[in-house]
Amino acid sequence: MTHHLPRRLGRVIAAATFVAAFAAAAVAQSAGETAKPGAQPAAKAPQKATSPAKPGAGKPAQPEPAVATAPTPAAGGDTVLRSVTSRHELWTVACDHLAPPKPPRCIARLPVFASADMRQMLIMLSVAKPSEGATQLLIQLPTSILIAPGAELSFDGREARKLTIHSCEPALCTVNLPLDAAVRSELSGATTATMRWTSLITGAVRADFPLRGASAALEALLDK
Repeated sequence: MTHHLPRRLGRVIAAATFVAAFAAAAVAQSAGETAKPGAQPAAKAPQKATSPAKPGAGKPAQPEPAVATAPTPAAGGDTVLRSVTSRHELWTVACDHLAPPKPPRCIARLPVFASADMRQMLIMLSVAKPSEGATQLLIQLPTSILIAPGAELSFDGREARKLTIHSCEPALCTVNLPLDAAVRSELSGATTATMRWTSLITGAVRADFPLRGASAALEALLDK
């Protein structure tokens, strides 16, 4: 079943479709299961997920220099003049510079893996800044999530935000919320985040993961 986005958010998600393309295959591996939204969790007692592997271990990569590419057509009829990617500890920021007068569209991504070998992606946390429209925080989760209860997000153990599942595709489900001043402040200043949801397969799931580099990544993205 596909749950459609509200119209006011359609443009934002359309501008960030490459997030879904990037994460779809990996999230499909992490899900490793098929279940219909609305079904009941397994009868066994809810299980607590093991802590996800810490992504990007090792020395942080330096921001990559701008790489000029030949103009290419993009979604919505835009022309991408060049793309620039930079690394900020655990985060990657990618910007497409469009033909004037449109400003760049950028996205910052933090993958959270379910296993130490980093083959199974559990969560993709992204901040999408389209060339038009509001900047959004996007959270992509496995399709095994129970839709009705939604999910919860908290930073550094503070009070959790209740999140609504806005859409589900074959490989992932997406939560989004505006990156207002409060959310930006919490994300920039936090060292860890916690996601909670209910899986149709295992019951209650909790994932704690580090946010190293969030402040620098947001600064790089929002200053474009």
